[in-house]
Amino acid sequence: LHVMLRVCIVGPHANCTQAFLSNYHGVNTVVDENSPLAALRRQKAKLGSYAPGLSSIEDNDTDTSLFREAVAAAADADVAVIFAGLHQVQESENNDRADLGLPCAQHKLIQAVVAANSRTVLELINGGPLAIEWEKEHVPAILECFYGGEYGGQAIVDVLFGTHNPDGRMPVTT
Repeated sequence: LHVMLRVCIVGPHANCTQAFLSNYHGVNTVVDENSPLAALRRQKAKLGSYAPGLSSIEDNDTDTSLFREAVAAAADADVAVIFAGLHQVQESENNDRADLGLPCAQHKLIQAVVAANSRTVLELINGGPLAIEWEKEHVPAILECFYGGEYGGQAIVDVLFGTHNPDGRMPVTT
């Protein structure tokens, strides 16, 4: 029996492209068509709402005014998928972070979405370590995506839907 789930997509990294390339790359336009959101739209999943929740993580956005739309989308979906993490403005060569937590209001966004939908998946897009103690205890599924390169968005969707690695074994645990 194949069941179509309504999936809502939340988070500032859901539509990221160039962030997948980290800071070691030249000109790459292939990545521009391969955000996680674009890859999800190509799937046969019943994609519900997309709500970024934050306008950007590049400028350390702490404005929570977009949370309402994200929480409403999560509450209306069968599964909520949150794309969060870091950007090269927070971590890069010769640019160390003073704090290992998620920047901006991402932690608060994750808490709000999980409160609205207990069936939440957290996709972390980053290069360095993150302190995610609360998330580890409260989010039922977390996928560490790192900076996945030009086809990172499609790779995430392949793992999310079980197209790749259907048994869910991961090389790293926390």
